[in-house]
Amino acid sequence: MRVLLRLDADGTVGFGHAVRCSALIQAFPSDIDLVVAGDDPQAIRSVFPTARYRSVKADGFETILAAEAADVVIVDLPHTTPDLWASARASGAIVVAVDDEGGAISADFVINGAGPESVHHYPALGPNDRALTGPAYALLRPAFAKTRWAQPNDRSLSIVVGSGVRARDWALDLARDGLKSLNLSKMKMVVGGFFSAYPELRALCDDVGIQLFQALGPEELAQFLASSQVALITGGMVMPETLAVGAPAVVFPQVENLIPETRWFSERNAIIDLGFEGGFQLDFVFSALDRLISDQSAAQAQSQRGRALVDGMGAHRCAAAVLASVKA
Repeated sequence: MRVLLRLDADGTVGFGHAVRCSALIQAFPSDIDLVVAGDDPQAIRSVFPTARYRSVKADGFETILAAEAADVVIVDLPHTTPDLWASARASGAIVVAVDDEGGAISADFVINGAGPESVHHYPALGPNDRALTGPAYALLRPAFAKTRWAQPNDRSLSIVVGSGVRARDWALDLARDGLKSLNLSKMKMVVGGFFSAYPELRALCDDVGIQLFQALGPEELAQFLASSQVALITGGMVMPETLAVGAPAVVFPQVENLIPETRWFSERNAIIDLGFEGGFQLDFVFSALDRLISDQSAAQAQSQRGRALVDGMGAHRCAAAVLASVKA
């Protein structure tokens, strides 16, 4: 089976699109022929090292569609056009859209693991098309379904920082403060492989005793989250990953389109939501962290609510539905 994946991944768009698609790809049979079409080969190959790469800028997506004759076409882009969906569906492949905002998408399957029903509206779907929506379909890599938070009996904190300028500035602010007021027994932080201020952050973390890691793989990241009393994270893919592991979390939605999803989980008491501006109000951040670190029963209750909402099996559910359609 040949799978053509169209996505963009870089320091501007972020890597969440690539990461969630990698979870779906892993749930397919291991012998698929994977072709990834995009415009940043280094970023794409960092997530899909064995895939064949095609440049959309050089060749054009329609040319790639025709040349590859894929059985399944997966599209995960922050912005799409009706022409893109028309071309994909005209190829004869099973078309899968991975999305989190809703809109005029035309595909055989739309996968949207977001919680809010307000982003589940797909008016262009036909009567035989399927929308797989809600956290049960969140595309998570296997490690996050397998790894479980063990509630360490200490005042430990794991910090996970996503991509983008605000996330970078937030990490630097946290490290400059040193989190001194929390009297933590252990502090550790992880950033992505393309974090633009890594040398500066490394120096700050060394000064205040924060263990700094970069570009952890899924198994390492899952264990990183599971091994601390509380997680302090940006929004994006790491939020459902943290919920699946069961780590109690304080979340900073660092870009505006992450606000509704973060609020949705907060309303269900599965996380503490700092809000779009609250992440930079460090006293507010530390107060939220201290509530969970100091109250183990509250942390345990939040952990259970998170795992009830996100079980980490969404990629397998989605892959099974797509494969059944291909075989049919």
